Amino acid sequence: MDDLKKKFLELLETDDDFRFAVMGMIGVHEILKRLDTHSGIMIKMQEQMAKMQEEIKAMQEQMIKMQEEIKAMQEQMIKMREEINGLRAAVGELRETMRANTEEIKSLKADVSFLKRQGSETRSLLGSLTEAVFQDKALRRLESIMSSAGESVVDIRYNAAIDDKEFDLLIIGSRTVYAVEVKVRHRRQDVDYLLSKLGLAEKEFKGKKVIGVLAGIRMTRAVKSYARGLGMLVI
Repeated sequence: MDDLKKKFLELLETDDDFRFAVMGMIGVHEILKRLDTHSGIMIKMQEQMAKMQEEIKAMQEQMIKMQEEIKAMQEQMIKMREEINGLRAAVGELRETMRANTEEIKSLKADVSFLKRQGSETRSLLGSLTEAVFQDKALRRLESIMSSAGESVVDIRYNAAIDDKEFDLLIIGSRTVYAVEVKVRHRRQDVDYLLSKLGLAEKEFKGKKVIGVLAGIRMTRAVKSYARGLGMLVI
C-alpha cells in the first residue's frame, strides 16, 4: 500500500498527463457534488414555485369571486337607484296630488262656507216667513175673538219692544191687549219667558187686560195644559 501511494505521488510529480487526469477526476467529482447540491436547491425552488402557483391560483379564484360579488353589488346598486328614482317620481306625483287635493279642499271649504251662509240666510228667511204666517194667523184668529166679544182693534204692533223685551206681535184692543209669542215649537221655558214679559205689557197698557198667546205648529199636550193653566191662549 505504501509502494502504491509512493508511486502515485511520483506520477503526480513527474507525469503531467497523469497529474491532469487526476485533477480532472477531482474536478468532475467536485462538479458532481455541486450539481447534487444545486439539484436539491432546484427541487426546493420548484416545490416553492409550485406552492406559489397554487397560492396565485387560489388568489385568482378569490379575485374572480370578488369580481362576481362586486358585479352583483353594482347590479344591486343600479336596481336600488332605479327604485329610488321610481320612489322620487312617486313622491313627486303624491306631492302634486296633495297640492291638488289641498286646492280642492280649499275650494270645498269655500263652497261649504258659502252654503252655510246660504243655509243660515235661508233658515232666517224661513223663520221670518214662518213668523209672518203665524203672526197673520194669530191676528185673524184674535180679531175674530175680539169681534165676537164686541171689541174693536185699536192698534197692531209687530216685533214691538217694551223696555228691553221684544214681543212678536201686540194686538191692542179697546179693552184687551194680546201679547203673541210665535215659535215653530214651544217648550215650557218659552211659556215662562212669555209670562215674564206680560208684567211689562200690563204696566205699558194700564187699565187693559193683558193676555198671553202662543202661536206655533208643534206643542206637547203638557205645554198646552201648562200655558192654559196660566190663563194663556194657544193657537
